[in-house]
Amino acid sequence: QPIAPFTQGQTVVLEDVDTQGVMDEARIMLVPEVVTIQSLADVLNQMGGTPQDLISILQALRRLGAIQVEIETL
Repeated sequence: QPIAPFTQGQTVVLEDVDTQGVMDEARIMLVPEVVTIQSLADVLNQMGGTPQDLISILQALRRLGAIQVEIETL
């Protein structure tokens, strides 16, 4: 509800609001037991992943103690 001194907003009450979400189709791929960062990147690329996805996965694995890696981002 707008209370800030510089806003011109108004509170509006809506009845019977229907909100829907759409989830993209999930892709599942098996990754070999012995994995290199390159093979992980290759699998993510095949799945349409982004460099940020790879970084997030590596950071999660590092937090879990599953890998010992130093990650630098530019």
